Amino acid sequence: MRIDFDSAWKDTTDVYFTALLELLDTPGLPSFSNHEPVSCLDQEMQELARALSDDRDPEDAANKVEGGAGEAGLESQPRWDERQDGRQKRRRARRKSRRLRVDKLVRVPLPQPAGLDTEAAGSAGSAGSVTRLAGRSVKKATTAARPAYWLAHIEVQTQRDSTLPRRLFDYHYHIERRHRCRVITFAILGDLSPSWRPGSFSSDIPPLGMGLGYVTIKLIDLEEKIELPRFRGNPVAVVIRAHLAALRTRHNLEARLTQRLALCRRLYEEGFSQKDVVFIHGLIDRLMILPSPLMVRFRQELFTLEKDKNMPYVDTLTRMSRQEGSLAQARESVIEALEIRFGEISADLRERINALDNLRTLKAQLRRAITVPSLDQF
Repeated sequence: MRIDFDSAWKDTTDVYFTALLELLDTPGLPSFSNHEPVSCLDQEMQELARALSDDRDPEDAANKVEGGAGEAGLESQPRWDERQDGRQKRRRARRKSRRLRVDKLVRVPLPQPAGLDTEAAGSAGSAGSVTRLAGRSVKKATTAARPAYWLAHIEVQTQRDSTLPRRLFDYHYHIERRHRCRVITFAILGDLSPSWRPGSFSSDIPPLGMGLGYVTIKLIDLEEKIELPRFRGNPVAVVIRAHLAALRTRHNLEARLTQRLALCRRLYEEGFSQKDVVFIHGLIDRLMILPSPLMVRFRQELFTLEKDKNMPYVDTLTRMSRQEGSLAQARESVIEALEIRFGEISADLRERINALDNLRTLKAQLRRAITVPSLDQF
């Protein structure tokens, strides 16, 4: 059963970004405004991924060059059908790799001095700041305009990937170049291997080359930390427990059922609000996936648990059932849009769409299905 790391961690960083920073407790982080919400630049990250050729085959350009080499050159090349088969395998591998990692870009407003009425979009490389005046945007010349925000680039990686340091460097370079502000990169490693700890990236021997240092967080290193009293009630701690339990119970679903119920019991004991309980239930549901027979048992146990504890959350199962109906309809819309534009889709792509368990993600995929130039780029 495929674990939906992607949408679970995207929603976690969307909703609980501040709680995530508190848990990571990274020294030297810039302060941020308590009066302005953070914003996730998902569209920008998608555009950047395409610009960095995440969705292209690196051999396509080489094949075009080799195509003009004459008959002798063509004879030495693999047959066309073999090259096509190789490209399809590489595309499937890249799609699987993208499913096992999550990229988020979060815009974090900085506290502004009292009386300063400048738009947060001002950047250090601009000719001035923008001030709102009578409904108009007025560019105001300054000699040292400063950005009103910093950016957190967060990548959650759930398997070993030797290309991680280079990829983080590429993203960091292009993000900083576009925004001209401070960019801090966080690599959250969600695998179970104690030995895999990728270091900083360097393109050459210093001081001639370029490099990038980034904040590395290994989830298995946080297991003791999240049990400390000061992190009681931290929603990201719950997500980390669910993430690690899901990986450790891949081949023991009975144990997963037991651990999922224990995790839900802690939700009620740690005093989360009703809104948080329902939302975190949805995150756990995507990480600790259960087959239908065990899911029936889980719901029965959950209902008994809520009733015994006299909790005002007895509508959790009803809400989850309603959400499942909306999700099924959203998945069908994405599949229908693709098949209207490109014909019947593959079983693998249909399976990936049906694995999505987040309405916001499905809405974004529907827009993409309507506008993407080709099925290979979806």
